[in-house]
Amino acid sequence: MFDYIAYVTRQIQSANRIPALITAAFVGLELTERAATVLLENAPEEAVDAYRSALTEATHAWWALSHAPSLAWPDDPDADYVAPHELAVALRDLVHVVTDALHGVAAQSIAQADRTACLIAASHAVRIHEALSRPNGLGSSSKESDA
Repeated sequence: MFDYIAYVTRQIQSANRIPALITAAFVGLELTERAATVLLENAPEEAVDAYRSALTEATHAWWALSHAPSLAWPDDPDADYVAPHELAVALRDLVHVVTDALHGVAAQSIAQADRTACLIAASHAVRIHEALSRPNGLGSSSKESDA
């Protein structure tokens, strides 16, 4: 998680436009919520209230930011438009990179639990890749839905 925190921090610090900064901050708040969830699940008794407050505030923060008009989401008419097919292709390519990374870790790790987790995640990622590679880009093709 430290690498992801560092990555999101760099994204926020390098954002040079308001939509990019708001979007990076939103991702940072989502990460904060996930990290606070982990903290709460593993908290010693004396820290439970503090971590619960952090989780609640992180949730409220990203929800509040989600209403910012400059938040750059694909369905935002003011944001840079990306056609669904282009997004599906980019996502498919990302999933391919993730799958390769998971296979690499599984091949190199000496910890059985790591290998198993990576291989299970990779098998799901392969199915994501397959879904995004179907003729109509996402989901089942019309031939499959007619069957």
